[in-house]
Amino acid sequence: MAKPLFDCTCGFCNEFNGLDKENNLLKQVISPTHGLESRIVYETDNFAVIPTLGALVDGYVLVVSKKHYECIGKLPDDLLLELDKVVDKVKSVIWSVYKKNVVCFEHGAVSCSNKFGGCVDHAHLHIVPCSDVLSSMIKDCGMELVPIDSTDALSHIADKNQPYLYWEDSDGRKFVIQDGFIPSQFFRKIIASYYSIAEQWDWRQDLNLENLLKTYQTLQPVFAELS
Repeated sequence: MAKPLFDCTCGFCNEFNGLDKENNLLKQVISPTHGLESRIVYETDNFAVIPTLGALVDGYVLVVSKKHYECIGKLPDDLLLELDKVVDKVKSVIWSVYKKNVVCFEHGAVSCSNKFGGCVDHAHLHIVPCSDVLSSMIKDCGMELVPIDSTDALSHIADKNQPYLYWEDSDGRKFVIQDGFIPSQFFRKIIASYYSIAEQWDWRQDLNLENLLKTYQTLQPVFAELS
């Protein structure tokens, strides 16, 4: 059976398809306060790069699949290759603008009921400007980081219907976590603590719309020049 273009219960799907639903956060939250009709700063055939609600720092973006897949591990091989190219471009732009490397992460849901510390069951990769290595902070929380060579490894995990956490540190090393219980928004808590804004970890409570708008205004023209 072909993959559906969107899931009408999903906020990202509603946003990308312009559906006026209560969980379309662009229409519900961002447009009324900042007048943005779209928050896409860059897109390809299958992915959109958007500044995120709850942006802990300026430059914090998500790479989101346009079609509805539960997690990166559920993407077909050709989309994984496209994703890698998009991420490389985002890294390059962030370096050119902010002079920082990035950390990337995903809370890999495999179903609506099996989210493993995440909040949204639509494939999206967080990319955050940060040049320091943060994996030691994760280990200090008692989590076992298992090294992987590429995002292909996520497919092998998701194929077994197992949720996961994916982490790429600022030095490019990639890891997965498959420990039992993971607190909600675990990696956001790590990054918020690193930036000394620990109380802002929950994007539902701290929308940080000013950082979202600043990120959009800074990055959209840069990506437009590259297109």
